[in-house]
Amino acid sequence: MLLTPTNAVAESIADFETIPLTIGHGPAVFLKDVAQIEIASDVTTGYALVNGARSVYIPVTKRADASTWEVVKNVKEALPRMQAAIPDDIQVSYAFDQSGYVIYSLRNVLFEGGLGALLTGFMVLLFLGDRRGALIVVLTIPIALLSSLILLKLVGQTINIMTLGGLALAIGILVDEATVTIENIHRHLEMGKKGFPLF
Repeated sequence: MLLTPTNAVAESIADFETIPLTIGHGPAVFLKDVAQIEIASDVTTGYALVNGARSVYIPVTKRADASTWEVVKNVKEALPRMQAAIPDDIQVSYAFDQSGYVIYSLRNVLFEGGLGALLTGFMVLLFLGDRRGALIVVLTIPIALLSSLILLKLVGQTINIMTLGGLALAIGILVDEATVTIENIHRHLEMGKKGFPLF
């Protein structure tokens, strides 16, 4: 069986049947003389199954400068308009989206940042007995994360897996640096050095 796409010349089965294969000496040979012509569908090479039913799957991808959350939100808002433009027996829905991964990762980064700040402050309070140092550590890490998010927004970056990975690394560095800095300050104070007055 050979598949032949239609074009502007042949608009019906009868037009295909009367396509001449040989013209010239002797009787003309038409396509209907050597083949059986019928309308048939293309050979299916792939299809999507949603809840066990065949479906039309349309992937929506974002550009590099777009936010995954914004794209997913816009697609969900457009679903009622898409549904209104097609027959009632066709259901438009989305199968899955990746915004959940981004939101889950963001929640994890915020949780880990808060937990790291509290544990570091507790460690400073427990081993050094410095309430002011513990408070500084607890406030420094959230302020640093908030500043990073503001700067990302100002330079046009979005919250994605790469930026969340960078923030997660920054939390670890902040915890280490805060601990070392507070301990170093106490060591110098114990050596008899005077601290600089804040005001």
